[in-house]
Parts: sequence; structure tokens; C-alpha cells
Amino acid sequence: MDSRIRIYTFGSFQITDGVQVSNDATSKHTKVWSALKYLTAFYGKPVSAERLTDVLWPEGNYDDPGKMLRQIIYRLRKELAIYGEDKPHILFQKGNYSWNPEIDCWIDVLEFNRLLNDARDESRPYESRIMLYTAAIDLYNGPFLGDSSTEIWTLSFTDYYRRLFLQAVNELADLYEAELMLDEIVMLFDKAIASEPYEEPLYIRQIQTLISNGEYAHARQQYRYFEKVLMKEFGIRPSQNLERLSYEIDKATINEPGNFEEVTQLLEAGNKKRGAFFCGPETFRQIYVLDKRSEERIQFPVFLALITYNLNQSIEEAKKERELKNAMKTLRQVLVNSLRNGDVIAQYSKSQFILMLTALDKNGGQAALRRMKYLFENKYGRESGQVEFNLSPIGKEKMDIDFGEMESRKAPDFSSEN
Repeated sequence: MDSRIRIYTFGSFQITDGVQVSNDATSKHTKVWSALKYLTAFYGKPVSAERLTDVLWPEGNYDDPGKMLRQIIYRLRKELAIYGEDKPHILFQKGNYSWNPEIDCWIDVLEFNRLLNDARDESRPYESRIMLYTAAIDLYNGPFLGDSSTEIWTLSFTDYYRRLFLQAVNELADLYEAELMLDEIVMLFDKAIASEPYEEPLYIRQIQTLISNGEYAHARQQYRYFEKVLMKEFGIRPSQNLERLSYEIDKATINEPGNFEEVTQLLEAGNKKRGAFFCGPETFRQIYVLDKRSEERIQFPVFLALITYNLNQSIEEAKKERELKNAMKTLRQVLVNSLRNGDVIAQYSKSQFILMLTALDKNGGQAALRRMKYLFENKYGRESGQVEFNLSPIGKEKMDIDFGEMESRKAPDFSSEN
């Protein structure tokens, strides 16, 4: 029998019982909705009142936090009451809040994890594993809480489930490859790219498959498509890994051998640019991992910064997308020109950039970001929105917490924070 309440977190947050539907557009209280998202992300675990308060009011602007939080939970219970039940959906026990385990609830991320764990059971028949992988991948309709990317607590979850989704896609592709089902691999990556259109590894493996299948025209078409996506959204070219595949397509079609000079010219292309290095999210992650591997021999502080542009609520709905794109374009120019050659920048979401700042102490890092904010506001103004930034040092322990989780298959566990 179907569960009464179904909660969707991939792509955008939504609750439904098949009749009533609640989402960001229907909720009148932003803080109430944020509390619900956080409690859902930690479904099955207690969340302390103090931790929930910090999440809802990260700036610390509150006089009576206990009273404010109780009001938020009261409104939340009231909003959830439309789904029936004669018991509260949210419990408060021993200073902690949590979903009521007696409420019949289906959540897409829990189902995603269950299907993926079953699919990885190698004792299962081949056909069963393919069905399970496919069902899990079909649940992923975009980044975890993709409509809440400005809330910094979501970042670890978003990155974790993105990595898990990419792993699932590649594991299913491995099963297809073992049976030489190359057409199925191409279609699988078409579906994956629809959910994560900026993930370069998806394009790389699809293009590699097309090359292996001798479909050079299709491979070239996919390369050019991604090239346009990167230029339009981020103003950058594909990475060297994709450039090499393009070179491979060219060589396969003109059948002429290359030489060492051509290779060095390819690697040196664009190396004379000044300012911070702007790249795609995957290249940023690889640089981050490389920097982590180098930390024992390169002894200077590294800082990770998240820059968020928040549009003013007064902006008309029809103008928001254009206004955000213009602001982000200007912000990117300011970041590249105001930061140093050794700094690395990537666009994390439609309204965010992620930065890696090197050879700075914390005061220097904050000063650089304040200067960036001042230059941006001087150039673009404050009428449309405001720039916010978070800066965090990346020591060995910090890196193991943040990016180490992206490589693991264990879900992030922040229960110690409660």
C-alpha cells in the first residue's frame, strides 16, 4: 500500500498525498519551510533546538530564540495538518525535534539509497540489478534541495547525492558495457545529463562510448553541445580531458598522426590569461583534491569561500532570471580581475560561486572578499540584490570532512552537531 505522505527532495522540495501539494510556492513562511527541509534531511535523527535555531537564523539576530523556534514549529505543524493524521507530524522530545516515526512517510532519498544498495548486491541476477539501478536513477530529478542552494547547510548533502548519482550512472554503464550494450549507455547518459547538465564526466564517458562505437559525428555533436553550454553559462571552454577527446575525434576522421608540438600547444592554450583561474565544477574539484594531496609539501593556508548573490524580493518575477544572470556575469568579472593568479573559481549554482584562495591568512582572505564585494557594488549597485560570502579554512581535518564525503558511499552524518 502506498504511504500517505510522499516527500520529494531531488530537484525541488515537495510534499503530497496525491491530492494536496505543498512546495515553496504554496508556503507563506520561508522559515517554516526551511525547518521542514532540515528535519527531512535528518529524517530518523533528532535535531537539537539549538542547532535548528542556528540553521534558521545563521546571522544570530534573535532576542528570544526559544520562543521564535516554538512559533516556527507551531506553524509547521499547522501546515502539515492538511495531510490528516490524529497525531503531530513533528515531535519535540528531550530538547530535540524530529519527524514522528508513526507517520507513514515515503521520501525519495531514502528510496534512492535503498534501491542503490540493492543494485550493488552482486549476488542478484544481472537483469534485477539493471532494473534497480534504473529505478534509483529515475528518482534523481536534479540536485538535492536544488531550490535551496543559498542555504549553506545543504551543500554537503547536495554534493554527496550528486556524487552518489554519478556513481550509480557509471556502475549501470559498467553493467551495460560488460554486455557490449553501447546504445543503452548512450541513452543512459542522455538521461543523466538532463538531470546534471554541467557535469563534465557524464559527457566524457558518453563521448568515449560514441567514439568506441565509431559514431564520430554524434560524438562531435555532443562535444559541441557541451562546449556551447559551458560558454553560455560559465564563459569557459571544456577541460583538457574533453579537448583531448575532441582531438581524438579529429584524428580518427582525418587519419593523420599528431606530434609533440601539437600536444604542447594544446596544453598551453589560454595559459597567458591574468587574474584568478575560472573553471567548471569538476575541474575545481580535481584541483581541490590535488591541493589536498600536496598539502604536506606546500605549507601555506588554503581557504574555501562560498559567494552567494541574493536577489531582492522586490524584483518582478518576470525579470528575476535576467537580473540574476546579469549580476552573476558582473560578479564573475570582478572575482577574476580582483583575485590573484593562484586563486581558483567555479560557478556552484545559478546564484553562487565557490572559491579556493591560497597563500592567505584568515584576515587576508576576508579582506580580499570584502574588497571584491566593494568593487562589485561599485560597478553593479545594490538595487537588485546583495552579495554574501562565507570563508572557511581548509586544513587536513576540514578537507576530510567536506570533500572526503563526496568520494565515499556513506551518507553524511551530522548527528554530532545536535
